[in-house]
Amino acid sequence: MLNDMRRSEHPNTEIRSATKPDQKLALDLLFRSQPVESSLPQISAILEQAESASNSLDGLAIARRNGQTLGAVWLQVLTRETALLWPPSAPATHSNELARELLVWACEQAITRKVRLVQVLVNSSEGEDATLLEQFGFHYTTDVLSLMCHYDRLPQSKPISGLDFELCRSTDRKRLEAVVAATFQGTLDCPTTQGLRSVADAIEGYEKIGELGQNNWLFVRQNGLDIGCLLLADHSHENQWEFVYMGLVESARGHHLGHFVVDYGCWLARCKGRLHVFLAVDASNTPAMKTYIGAGFEETVRRCLFLKTY
Repeated sequence: MLNDMRRSEHPNTEIRSATKPDQKLALDLLFRSQPVESSLPQISAILEQAESASNSLDGLAIARRNGQTLGAVWLQVLTRETALLWPPSAPATHSNELARELLVWACEQAITRKVRLVQVLVNSSEGEDATLLEQFGFHYTTDVLSLMCHYDRLPQSKPISGLDFELCRSTDRKRLEAVVAATFQGTLDCPTTQGLRSVADAIEGYEKIGELGQNNWLFVRQNGLDIGCLLLADHSHENQWEFVYMGLVESARGHHLGHFVVDYGCWLARCKGRLHVFLAVDASNTPAMKTYIGAGFEETVRRCLFLKTY
């Protein structure tokens, strides 16, 4: 862990990296707006991943004044190029002043860690949070929807489509990079982010989702050719299955093939006995939304994506 500490402009206040005893308290502050039934498992999973070194909490910080913890922020470095910012959380009596100082700390960490792209999801593209982000150089990009499909809506039998699904092995990295790069061409899913990170970096980020040692990544093939990929992740502790990334090359779009790919991924979730399948999608990606809704997915959360590049 880096020895990161920043003296606040307010007397007796400091902002520093959360030590191990402070980590749960910091995460509790960051997740305090979420229902307890969803935040507790998520916090437990984050702490467990930190213990196994599969996720770093180096970018997690707390603000303290006279021994009292007032707020927290987390710059979660995902890959060499990207990070996810969990917005500052502080009691209302200190919110404006402290949120700004916590955000300064997070941005300084992004520079120190040489991050190129920082993403943050907030509840609205307007209001105090959005205004503060814009003052720090973040810009609103799109709305991102969290969708979920429940077990009773998953396919009960293997979908028949004429497509082939081939397991992606560790030796297939160059092949996977080529396929993912092809699926990025002309994509409607957050198109403004294209070119802000390399394909290799995107794949590195996908690898960190779900349980280590699980390989649920598939090439989508038709007539002996790779036409896309389906990258899935298992979350057995929450009994959930995640669509990390699903993409088709341009020539394969518009032929209802996406529907078969989604059905196949959902069928695999049923085979695993998972209760839910979830994913995130750009709300403006109309074809993808139609595919997922047609497969039985329902919207659970809508958030606004802000980005900052360095």
